[in-house]
Amino acid sequence: MPTSARFRWLIAVSLSVPLALVCLSAWVSYDALESTRSSARWVVRTYEVRERLRDVMSDLQDVETGQRGYLLTHQESFLEPHEAAEPRIPLRLAELQTLLAGKPLQMEHLGQLQSLAKDKVDHVNRGIDFEKAGNHDAAVALVNSGYGQSKMTAIRQVMAAMNREEDRLLAEREGAFSQRLGQNQRIAIGVVAVQLTLITLVGALLWRVTRLQRFVTACAWSKTIKYEGEWISFEQYLERQFGLQVTHGINPAEAKKLLDELRARREAERAQSG
Repeated sequence: MPTSARFRWLIAVSLSVPLALVCLSAWVSYDALESTRSSARWVVRTYEVRERLRDVMSDLQDVETGQRGYLLTHQESFLEPHEAAEPRIPLRLAELQTLLAGKPLQMEHLGQLQSLAKDKVDHVNRGIDFEKAGNHDAAVALVNSGYGQSKMTAIRQVMAAMNREEDRLLAEREGAFSQRLGQNQRIAIGVVAVQLTLITLVGALLWRVTRLQRFVTACAWSKTIKYEGEWISFEQYLERQFGLQVTHGINPAEAKKLLDELRARREAERAQSG
């Protein structure tokens, strides 16, 4: 490659590579930040789902506890936990529906949970209604039927399945995050390697510029140039050092001088012949 072409290439690289590296570094940093934020959001979302499931279970237990306290004591003050918890259950389930949007399997589980929770609350309320109507034996028989217990067992099973699915999804997202982080790290290493290469190129450019700043040794008699230990013509020096292809022309002053010499020679020849 001619020297001038090498210079142009080095200069172009020295100017363009730093800009490209800045853009690449900015992209890697932004992508890593977004991946971290996304992973953090999903972790928070998982904990919110678990918390809402615990809240639903706690409310269902309060509904059941209020019923049993009322059946045992016949005092309506024991229904306070039931009355406070019952309206919260559909609200908790609605929050879960928002949190689980876009997760088909979890939405299927949620549908099961909603149905089971409704059946459980309806069963508890029937027992309370029997007791309020004075039919204590029917209320006790309803509680001892095992229906409410079977519903609570099913509810716990559905909640356990939902928690397992959240664990699976969280592990999947953490794996994707780790993969993305590893990819960003490899890109960062590549950026460092390119930077080292750039430093080398800039060093070579500076070395070449330093060489250009030195004096050129020319022969006072032959007008040749000393280049890399060899005496070469000026045209060869231009080609090797700068990649310039030399063509020849004639200076107008030299052309006039040459014409004057030719005229003088012709006149001299004519004078001799006359």
